[in-house]
Amino acid sequence: MLAGMSAETLNGLDIVPRTPLDVLVQNMNANAPSGMVCSVKRRCADGSLIDVSANQLSTLTTKSRVATAAQALKELSPKERTEWAIENKDYANELYANNLITEAMEKYVEALAATDFGKGENIHGDASSEEENNVDILVIPILSNLAACCIQKKEFSKALQFTDQALKLRPNCGKALMRRGMAHLYFGEFKKAALDLNRALEITSDSHKDAVLVVNEADRQRIPILLHKVQQGIESEAKAVAKQKRSLEKHFKPLAKAAGTAAPATAAAAASVSAAPAPSTIVAYYRWWLELLRGLMELIFYTRRKRE
Repeated sequence: MLAGMSAETLNGLDIVPRTPLDVLVQNMNANAPSGMVCSVKRRCADGSLIDVSANQLSTLTTKSRVATAAQALKELSPKERTEWAIENKDYANELYANNLITEAMEKYVEALAATDFGKGENIHGDASSEEENNVDILVIPILSNLAACCIQKKEFSKALQFTDQALKLRPNCGKALMRRGMAHLYFGEFKKAALDLNRALEITSDSHKDAVLVVNEADRQRIPILLHKVQQGIESEAKAVAKQKRSLEKHFKPLAKAAGTAAPATAAAAASVSAAPAPSTIVAYYRWWLELLRGLMELIFYTRRKRE
């Protein structure tokens, strides 16, 4: 259906009106003199203005879209809102399949605005049996798919947030476990990744009565590949730790040697050493602390690089 359609064409098919933020920025840029561009800035505590980052602007736009979607759907009945949300979710799936990740995320968020986010009551606040909060058919699939979008965009912390929320509602959600495992893997949290990926493989409709979104055959073939990457990461991490350990041990040996050579042979020498430590011992201590500090700094930088 969406094959061959451009992003501009798809943006023109919005079911929910554009948010006030979208309209404001678009209108200001349209009417601005040549060469001038409207941008969004954030006021700091000291009164200074700084540019809003892409992530901050994305978060602001998302919140605006949720509010706009909720307002646009306010007059619909629970059944109509559910039908609209399902259609929007399916439309987002098509966008995702065509690699229009950002547009897909917008539609998923709009569809999520028509649900109760699994709070146990319907979107109008009553306990209608017709609504039944739609956790399994809307909330869980949307949260899982939002996590998949975040992984595509390398926003792994957001992917973890979406999957954590899905697993709070449905602990045996295979897709959410797999995607949380992928996020942990790319975050360098290999042991957590292994736990989630193996658990995703274990969950089937037969083994768990409350299982939802069980991983399909294609994912079952993909998970062992991911687990192989996990094992490679664990081995690489172990090698790095062993290297740091050897480096620290290397710097401990001169200290032990210096302490041994500085040991007094007589009581008189002992009194002399206690009164005024040998220069060679002081230098050895100083060098050892410098090397220890260097080793610790390397370990900290390695950990930070791995997370980035």
